[in-house]
Formats: sequence, structure tokens, C-alpha cells
Amino acid sequence: MIHVGTDKWIFDPESPAPYRRLSVRECARIQTFPDNFIFYYKNIIAAYKMIGNAVPVNFSYAIAQAIKEDLFSKKHTNNRPNYLPLQLSLNLL
Repeated sequence: MIHVGTDKWIFDPESPAPYRRLSVRECARIQTFPDNFIFYYKNIIAAYKMIGNAVPVNFSYAIAQAIKEDLFSKKHTNNRPNYLPLQLSLNLL
């Protein structure tokens, strides 16, 4: 890509391979947003930034499930002091 100005880039017209920018929806799919998820934005740059800064949906869900299982598991005993940290493990398979 060729830098032509502040926050402005263009694809190299001399390139032997044709390039195209990913659409906002394609970027959302990479971040595991469902296809029916609606994004509200005023300009296309804001949409790309919003999706790019997001934590992937499936990753967030895996973290939340691990935290929930750890908090409500029966393996923790009440005689342990509350100031000791717990080990959090993620099953991302």
C-alpha cells in the first residue's frame, strides 16, 4: 500500500496481483461477530476501528465461561484464605 496522506492509503496500481480491502462485514466475521449483528457508525473508518478494537466474540465467551465455571465450581473449599489467587484455565479447543 502507498501512503498518500493522513490516514489515507491506496493500493499500488503497479502491483501484479489485484488487491482489495476487506469489507466491514468480512472483518466482523474474522472477529467472530454473528452475521445478524448490526453495527451503527457514521463513517467507514469508524466501523473498521470499532471492529478492529473489539475482543473477538468467541474468545470473550470462552473467558466468561471459564470464569463462571471457576467461580461456581465445587472444588474450592471455604477453609482456604480469600487472599490467595485462583488459577484460571481456558479450554479454547
